[in-house]
Amino acid sequence: MSRPKIRYAKALALSGLDYERLAVFPDAEVVSRLTAITGIGRWTAEVYALQALGRADVFPHGDLALQEAARQVFHLPARPSETEMRTLAENWAPFRAVAARLLWAYYKHHKSREGIG
Repeated sequence: MSRPKIRYAKALALSGLDYERLAVFPDAEVVSRLTAITGIGRWTAEVYALQALGRADVFPHGDLALQEAARQVFHLPARPSETEMRTLAENWAPFRAVAARLLWAYYKHHKSREGIG
């Protein structure tokens, strides 16, 4: 592991994070508590809430694969920014995590087809 990753792993280990209590906090509180730990950014916190905690209304707006999939699905001229994704995803509440999983699946399928022809 690189030095920064070692530092981040130590910060997480020493954070005293109570994973069981984390599971009962509202989504915004989960993201807030996780991002307070050195090395954990918003994307990581949102993906953790979506995947590990099974939250239904969390969407990692900064995810490049989700942005690219949205560009393709909605025929956008350019990949939407994190802010634009936030606006787009508002329409999918309270099931934004479902939309994220669908967009990831679309992206994976689309990428595996590239170059085939």
